Amino acid sequence: MPSGGGRSNNPPAGTNAATAEPADTPPEARPYDFVLAIYLEADRPGDTFSYSERALDSIVQHMQPSPAITHVELLIPAHSGADSQHFSTYLGTKGADWSTGYGNGLDFYLNPKGNGGSWRAVPIFSIDAVDRVRTECHDHVHTPYPSMSRLLNYPFSVPPLRAFAGWLDDHPGTPAHCAALTARILRRAVPEVGLPNPSAWYGPSTLYLELTRRGRMVAYGANLANHATLRSLVDDERAVSTLDALLRGSDDDLRELGEADTTAAINLACKQCVDASIDGDAVLIRKRQKELARAALRDSWVARPARLAHDVAVAMSASANAHHGRHA
Repeated sequence: MPSGGGRSNNPPAGTNAATAEPADTPPEARPYDFVLAIYLEADRPGDTFSYSERALDSIVQHMQPSPAITHVELLIPAHSGADSQHFSTYLGTKGADWSTGYGNGLDFYLNPKGNGGSWRAVPIFSIDAVDRVRTECHDHVHTPYPSMSRLLNYPFSVPPLRAFAGWLDDHPGTPAHCAALTARILRRAVPEVGLPNPSAWYGPSTLYLELTRRGRMVAYGANLANHATLRSLVDDERAVSTLDALLRGSDDDLRELGEADTTAAINLACKQCVDASIDGDAVLIRKRQKELARAALRDSWVARPARLAHDVAVAMSASANAHHGRHA
């Protein structure tokens, strides 16, 4: 299940070298891109939760600072059709994995009667963030959850035991709950993000608070301005209209969206999220984070599968036509 709770407890279907810059590629020539930390807001325990799962849900919700968040995972934009996008760990599974290793992601992430309305997303920007984090995630597949005898290591994420969090082994493959795993991957793949505490120190809420600090967002805003590319008014309007479709359009509308348009729209949602965090209006911040999560999740589970299916159909048609031409 997601670490601690949520409406559903059924999950969806690098190394340090990853942080090194290629010697022949100057930093200014490499992309300043983002990965997303997506968070599940606390709500009532799932109807199918066991006693131990309900107990864990209560621990995670009531022993953390506000906002109460019960799960965090990484969503990594895809650079190719073979790329999975979600990476996390869930209690009761065989270990950390990509979304393709789980079950019905469409239901888990987007069902309005389940978790669909409870997600928030926070962008994490850095040079080559996508490739570096994706490479690191591969080294953490099958990382097990901590044992129930230590309450899944959550006591090390709250006072006073988090003072001892640095004593826990933090190497790839050692047990970690969702927040500790996410922090571990970020600390190894993009150390310049500068998480100040050991990985096990973080719970979902404290990791959220660290990654949304206003100073961090101000730095993101400045770097976004420095890396900005000129866009025409038409392109900007298209990004706005595509983002509106991702937020409010029908599934059929999403299946007609192109990859370039959805990429521009999610980039726009990231910028709006950063701008809101700089302004400091808590209501607007939450609104923008929820919009970013909804746009990214609807692209991941509705729009992108349709694009991939279309690409496969086009490739098969081209192959069939070429075969027919050779035998005409």
